[in-house]
Amino acid sequence: MLKIRGITDLLNQRIGLNFWLPIIVQKKCHKGTSHEHWKCPNCHRTITFRSQYKEIPAMHLKTNLITMDYNLDYLYKWLENN
Repeated sequence: MLKIRGITDLLNQRIGLNFWLPIIVQKKCHKGTSHEHWKCPNCHRTITFRSQYKEIPAMHLKTNLITMDYNLDYLYKWLENN
């Protein structure tokens, strides 16, 4: 289970790759080549991250979620419910 540290840390919290992958799989994003490149059906650009690291930096989460038309609040609620 994901532990949220506090409201001030919420916007800058890294999350584990094992938490990030399920949401982009559930949103029907498709795997591409090199690094990790995924393309969601309604996204205007690719979702990119490095899977060799165990955590996704908060800034990368924010930009990828914007691409998916979501935000960190949605992500953390989704993680709590799935």
